Amino acid sequence: AILRHGDLTFVIGRIASSELLSGLTFEHLYTEKVTCVVRAGHDLVQASQMTPDMLAKMRLVLHQPDTIIRAEIDRFLFSRGVNRLEDAIETDSMALARRLVIDDDRIWIAPFGVVLRDLEAGELTELPVTGWQIDASVGITTDPRRKLTLVEERFLGIIRGIAQQRNMTISA
Repeated sequence: AILRHGDLTFVIGRIASSELLSGLTFEHLYTEKVTCVVRAGHDLVQASQMTPDMLAKMRLVLHQPDTIIRAEIDRFLFSRGVNRLEDAIETDSMALARRLVIDDDRIWIAPFGVVLRDLEAGELTELPVTGWQIDASVGITTDPRRKLTLVEERFLGIIRGIAQQRNMTISA
């Protein structure tokens, strides 16, 4: 709505649902997987086969229900027969989510880029879940009726260059 009313010229982020994109233009920059992570050394890392159904019975940390990423997670779980999560804390605070995973042994379902540094540092570990496959498109949304300024065009050119240079298909 903010983009349509002219309060913003562009948005960089996940692709919204088709009804929200009506009349707007989305330019794909990269694909980012959504993953499940636990603290390093968590007992579940040794579990032989974690399934989405088993995951739904665990202590989870998820994004808020009104977010694009949460809608994608909910759709995926529903497609696997999961229609209820037993113990989930919902937050968009990355700092809180991280503390809940490290200090409270919860499983965090998050975009890979959000947890990448913690994975590289050995603080978190990816939890293998059978059949887990959620990929999210990230890009630039604009209103084609609005002309971008030269500064905005240059900025978006830099963003496009970084995405292309780094081949930003973010996955393990």
